[in-house]
Amino acid sequence: MDQGLTLFIDQLVQVAEVKGRLSFLVLVIDESGSMAKRSRQVLEMVDVITRELSDIPGADTAYLCIVAFSVNVRVCLPPTLLANVRRFSNYRPDTSTALYAASDDVLSMCLNLKEMIDRLPGIHPDFNVEVTVLSDGGDNASLERQESAQRRAAEARAQGFRLVPIGIGTSHTKLAEQLGFDEGLGVTVEATAEGMRQATEHTTTSFGRTVTGSVVTDQDQIPTGSFVKK
Repeated sequence: MDQGLTLFIDQLVQVAEVKGRLSFLVLVIDESGSMAKRSRQVLEMVDVITRELSDIPGADTAYLCIVAFSVNVRVCLPPTLLANVRRFSNYRPDTSTALYAASDDVLSMCLNLKEMIDRLPGIHPDFNVEVTVLSDGGDNASLERQESAQRRAAEARAQGFRLVPIGIGTSHTKLAEQLGFDEGLGVTVEATAEGMRQATEHTTTSFGRTVTGSVVTDQDQIPTGSFVKK
């Protein structure tokens, strides 16, 4: 993944130090060839998330990062304040599915950020992390990273990170099992435009609860779409 993220991570630590609070939202999107027909819905998803969440309580310290994975893992949007995200277009479906590498890399980044914030002298910022993975299939490009990805997920969950699996035409339960994510926070939707709309509402609601601090652990209590303007 892009090593140039170091500068952005340093900036996030400064925000946590100055503001005393930081929400870090990471959207990890399958960019394999099978997602090509969903490209428009993916772009719309990002637009909805940023539009609906940019002015809610806590949004002034909420940063969104978007990572995509095909045969490689790449940063599509470096950590950016929600209100500063412009129309997203950096999505290019390609070939394979390096699902485990993407999860492993992203969680490593988040855990490193947590460690840096924990080392801040004399303060203990309110730090919230949510990582949402959207995928329509299993890994076929980084199978050797699964064990590492699962260990990283266990460490992240122990730190209180919310790890959300969303299956696009595939079971989110299976996705959670493969990655070590929280099945109860995820959802399975159909690989259709309507399914992507449901995934968008689910992600917006979940991210919104993380940003405002109104997180609940039982997904059945989350009114999907409660942050989406009708």
